Amino acid sequence: MKINIVSKFLFTIIIVALSNFYVSKSSIDSLLVIVNQKKGVDQITYIENVLGGTHVLTVDERTMLYKTLLEKAYNYGDEFKIGKVLSNYAYFLTLTDRYQEAKDTIQKVIMIFDKLDKKVSYAFALSQLSLLEQRSSNYNKAMELSLKAYSMFNKDTISKYSKEFDNYEQKKKDSISFILQSYSIITTDFGLLFYELGDYDAAKEKFQECLTIAESTKDINRVAGTLSNLAMIEEKQNNSDSAAKLYLQAIENAQKVGNLNYIANINNNLGNIYSHKGDYNKSIPYYQKAIDYYSSNDLKSALLSCQFNLAYDYFDSGNIAQAIKMSKESYDSAKSIGSLQFMSTGAQVLALFYSENGNYKEAFEFLMLHKEYSDSLSKNIYNDEMSKMRTQMDLDKKEAQISILSRENSKNQTKSTYLLITIFLVIIIAVIIWNRYHAVSKLAALVRKKNDELEQSNQILEQNAVKLKQLNETKDKFLSIIAHDIRNPLSVIIGISSLIKDKEIEFDDDEYDNLNLEILNSAKNLNDLLQNLLLWSLTQRDLISYNPEHINLKGLIDNTTDLFRINASHKQIKIVSSIDTEQPIYADLNMLSTILRNIVNNAIKFSQINSEIHIKAFENENSIQINITDFGVGMTQEQIDTLKRKEKSYSAPGTMNESGTGLGLLLVNELLAYHHGTLEIQSKMNEGSTFILTFPKK
Repeated sequence: MKINIVSKFLFTIIIVALSNFYVSKSSIDSLLVIVNQKKGVDQITYIENVLGGTHVLTVDERTMLYKTLLEKAYNYGDEFKIGKVLSNYAYFLTLTDRYQEAKDTIQKVIMIFDKLDKKVSYAFALSQLSLLEQRSSNYNKAMELSLKAYSMFNKDTISKYSKEFDNYEQKKKDSISFILQSYSIITTDFGLLFYELGDYDAAKEKFQECLTIAESTKDINRVAGTLSNLAMIEEKQNNSDSAAKLYLQAIENAQKVGNLNYIANINNNLGNIYSHKGDYNKSIPYYQKAIDYYSSNDLKSALLSCQFNLAYDYFDSGNIAQAIKMSKESYDSAKSIGSLQFMSTGAQVLALFYSENGNYKEAFEFLMLHKEYSDSLSKNIYNDEMSKMRTQMDLDKKEAQISILSRENSKNQTKSTYLLITIFLVIIIAVIIWNRYHAVSKLAALVRKKNDELEQSNQILEQNAVKLKQLNETKDKFLSIIAHDIRNPLSVIIGISSLIKDKEIEFDDDEYDNLNLEILNSAKNLNDLLQNLLLWSLTQRDLISYNPEHINLKGLIDNTTDLFRINASHKQIKIVSSIDTEQPIYADLNMLSTILRNIVNNAIKFSQINSEIHIKAFENENSIQINITDFGVGMTQEQIDTLKRKEKSYSAPGTMNESGTGLGLLLVNELLAYHHGTLEIQSKMNEGSTFILTFPKK
């Protein structure tokens, strides 16, 4: 029986079409000679045509050309051109797994396009950064960036451009084509993010939207990529015949434009389909075609994943020796690049294969290595987050201690200074007392005033000491609550994982799905808690930036409700939004998104099973009002008063015993203060609650 350790799917990677001839180092030198013969922008255009044309280039050769291109762009001095070149280079770095360098590069792109007020290019750069966060498994940050980029486009305008594209004049068509192409890429990345999070309906909706635009603009390359993405959805939903049909259509389109990279990825995906069916005579050739391309183009991650897929097919078809040989080569390659994920996979695969081959010593050694790598992968994420929290808490504590010591030193220095002044003045007075009687009186008054000031300073220091003690007590209590809420989801994850690992209980597919859902929900709850905690800590230290802008409220609320679709369906809750299509609101996008997410999450938590949540917005003369109503357990007036106190958190279990720290509503109050907004709560016990958010107009 095949164990599904390595995912049988590689994300479709969008890269320029590559084909037909190899460019050696001497050819690169020849190209650079041609470049130097040209002048100004013609140098940039020539290199861009080489990178985007039919030349087959290695990673090192492309890196060399991009660095030459960047040098020419900076010499030319056009900031917009520099931004576009950096954007393309960042995308190339992403495809070659150099994520940190890609992040540094795309941050420069965002600054350039923001400065130049190039909205479309700025949105595209945000989407690139979202893709990088997604590759790094920072899904919350990726979702925030994708939402921001996606919300910058008017969907009605995009639909009009797509439907009437052939009717525009060529000059206008070029401008619209750039907008539609950028929107399609952003929407594709958004769809891939939904796919990664398991929301296949939302992903399919985004991919269908991209396919419509690609077909209307006759963008064959994007048609191929989008068909492949739709095939992924069908494959995940166990519609293998439909998936294979879509993949073959994608290959047909990719061949028209000579996109060998697409063809390789699709060959890998077709191999997955036939492998799942047990048709190894078809799956193995497809995998081998993909491996040949990945190997010749130095695409290490794609190559390793595909090699493990092929090794499994050798194993399942009875060729254990070939399976072990390929797995060992892949494992050694993973070690050479330091990939813990693939090292863990390789060790587990080899443990299985050696065990089936009767070599139990090797099997045990690789099983131990797999456990070591898996523990390292889990600990890396947890230790990074906890280290950041501990470092920040230690830093805050040290800063407070330094501040107190500094004030005490200042106080002592002040006392010493005034003591010396007083002695000096007394000596002077003793010498000239016979003609400075009035001066002595003024000096005495001055001394009394300074003593009063010293007394006031003492009182302030005592008050600060009391406040510091209260803060420490609050911190200890707060950490106790957080530790409890972190322990609960971790206990669920550890408990379920132990059940599955020990195999003491046999589970059917539905039970496995339920256990996986419990793990996913626990992980999401833990991630939401850490995100709220991080944002709250930023507000406490005034490190959060407030950047208000005009936002389409309906689009933002629709995107927010999409995020909670799975949680709401778990309790059979229907979220009803009644927002006007053109309703604008002036607010900071990230802060408003956080406010809405916490309120909606709170409404779901305290709603009864099989109920509704209503979201409405009203425009008053000087403000915008957002009402979020649930029909849940409700609250007493005492509970409402506690919730509205900014200095104290309040928490209670939900209708399905969901836990929480109360940090969400505490954070809502903090973020509303930046907008000079207000929160009003209306509630009746056992009838429900309405949270009323009011934002002033600009």
